[in-house]
Amino acid sequence: MPLDRPISSAHLPGCKYHTLEHGRIHLQDRGTGPNLLCLHGMGTSHYSWRYNTPFFEKNFRVIAPDLPGYGFSETGSEFGYHIDDYVQIILELLKELGVKRTHLIAHSFGGAIAERLIRFQPDIIDRVVLVGAADLEQPTLDHNPEMSKNPLLNSYYDKSVIDFPLIQLSKLFNKNGRTLETSRKVSKVNHSGIKRNGAPSLANPVLIIWGRNDLIIPLDRSNRLLNHWKNQDMVVLDGAGHACHEEKPTVFNRLVEGFLSEQTDPANPVQ
Repeated sequence: MPLDRPISSAHLPGCKYHTLEHGRIHLQDRGTGPNLLCLHGMGTSHYSWRYNTPFFEKNFRVIAPDLPGYGFSETGSEFGYHIDDYVQIILELLKELGVKRTHLIAHSFGGAIAERLIRFQPDIIDRVVLVGAADLEQPTLDHNPEMSKNPLLNSYYDKSVIDFPLIQLSKLFNKNGRTLETSRKVSKVNHSGIKRNGAPSLANPVLIIWGRNDLIIPLDRSNRLLNHWKNQDMVVLDGAGHACHEEKPTVFNRLVEGFLSEQTDPANPVQ
């Protein structure tokens, strides 16, 4: 295994359930300090942050939920799989956890959720990190159907990330085709995306990180995001694919740590 990653990839401790109005949510909640919410992408879970949360929990309270229908999280009978349904669940979860303001890291489809969340309730989000993020107006994987047929394989440029624990946990989450069925519903419901209709660019400081070898959402599609954030920086990681936070965690973690440690608005502290 490359030295860029920790040797252990065991299931992370600090996980628990919260029963909300629209379903029971499983999440990892560890560390103390400013809040840091981590939203995974389509077809994955909190486990996709396994090389990142142990680093960040030294200085942050890291909240990494399984989105409804993924991982160990459940969905209520009325859950609609629309981006707005996910936004409402996140808002409900943050209220349950007593989180008034938080930094946010979002990967892939989670990036579309993140933008919608900020546009819906901007006062609760401070700094934002987007990782190979989907565009709000075209958030699903059907823009690259060949690569999305096997996201576990095609998300990684460095295939050594696909180790035994990841394979076993992915099989557990996809029991009876659950993960694939959720992704099918998400793709169908969100196929048309959400049009911005000239909405102003977002003011949150944002760091956009992309893997140069991303096959799921290719690097050139990052241009769809740039005009919608006023205060943005972008970093491209060589030798990494769609899940660059898993493939290059040492570099990724340091980039994000530096970005989140920059001066925040003293009138609106993350708490």
